[in-house]
Formats: sequence, C-alpha cells, structure tokens
Amino acid sequence: MDRFQVNPVIFTDFRTGREAPRIPWLSLSKTIGILVVACMVAERAHAEACGNFGSGTDAAGCRLFFGETSLRGIIVGHDQPLPPDVVACANCHLGDARSSSDRSFAPRLNRFTLTELRQRRGGPPSRFSAASFCRLLRTGVDSAYIVISRQMPRYVLDDRECLDLWSYLLEQSDEPHKEQQ
Repeated sequence: MDRFQVNPVIFTDFRTGREAPRIPWLSLSKTIGILVVACMVAERAHAEACGNFGSGTDAAGCRLFFGETSLRGIIVGHDQPLPPDVVACANCHLGDARSSSDRSFAPRLNRFTLTELRQRRGGPPSRFSAASFCRLLRTGVDSAYIVISRQMPRYVLDDRECLDLWSYLLEQSDEPHKEQQ
C-alpha cells in the first residue's frame, strides 16, 4: 500500500491520517504535463548531441554516454543489473551549462576533469588514462587507487565500448574555472 493517497488537490498520509500542505497551483495533470515536456526537451537535446558525431568512435561513445546504446551496470552488493535507462552516464555526469549553480549529482566528465592533474576524493593528485578510466568503470577504483562511492554502478563493458566512451569524453571540453576542484 502506498504511503500517500493521491487526489489532485489533497495528499493524505495514511499513517497519521493528516493532510499534507496543499499546492493549489500544481494539480496532478499539471505535474504530468511538466514531466512530459521535460522528457521531450531531454530527448531532443540528446538527439542533437549525438547527431553531430556521425558514425565513428565518438558517435558510439556519445550513444553510450546518453544511454542510446544500453550499458549494463550493477550496484555493489546487489546481484540484479540496473535497468539500462538508469545507468546512462548522462543521468549523473551531465552538468547543465545553462544552470546558475553548474552542479550535477556527480562530476562533469570532459577532457579537463579527466586528464588534468587533480586531487580527487581526498587522494593524491592524479589524472586518468584510458586504462585507469576503464578500470574505474569496471571495478570502482579510480586513477589514484581510491574506491569510489557505491552509488556509481560497476559496468560490464568490453574494451571497445570503454575506449569509445573515453574518446567521446575527451572531445568534451569546458573551461577549468567552471569545474569544482
């Protein structure tokens, strides 16, 4: 049984029987409409992003990054693979350059954040190579040999897929001053 009973105007907590605060301007139909529009905008941005690469290695990497080509990933401690649409890199690593905060759930991935010598997660300064990047995706051990958060899936991907993704990310650039050190 769900915790909340949904009514377009009233939300009731079944455990306490009390009504949650009302939001009269945001009905259920408006919420669904907003979600539909957001999905359409995201889909269009994705199509435009990978359409510029043609059919080479960078295009293959772009399709992996945005989830057009499914990746297989598992959260540490679980046996079941995650749904393909959940493990797309862009879900967590795509910072919106237009936002004022310029923050995303995880670090933005581009040439600067991957290849410049930087201190990561309290470890010594390090940079990624193609081999250390692929090791990170598969095992969760970064370029400084520090285990990353278990929130990031561990991926099952072959060498070609990993190198395609690496190549695509190296084509992405951003000014160093926009990145959080």
